[in-house]
Amino acid sequence: MKLQNVSNLMDVRKNLYKLEPGYEARARRIASVYAKIYLEQENHGDKQLIGRYYWMGLGAFASKTVAAVFKHGLTAWGYKWMPLSVIRDPVHSFAKGNL
Repeated sequence: MKLQNVSNLMDVRKNLYKLEPGYEARARRIASVYAKIYLEQENHGDKQLIGRYYWMGLGAFASKTVAAVFKHGLTAWGYKWMPLSVIRDPVHSFAKGNL
């Protein structure tokens, strides 16, 4: 099984990738990768050992929560209409954790 990346393939021949610009999409991809590791769905995973990577399960939950914050209407609305220092700076700072 191929896991999703936090970047998008731009050119197959050059093996060129570009970081996913959407904060919510990036957080959801990270949550997906963590969850697949926790659930032993990655290559060479052992279904009998689900949960052995306990911290990956916690990471999946945390990243899903971050994605929900980015999707929330007040974050999206505030990002578009509030002054730069009120919403935009904290949102960008929060998004840096997904790198």
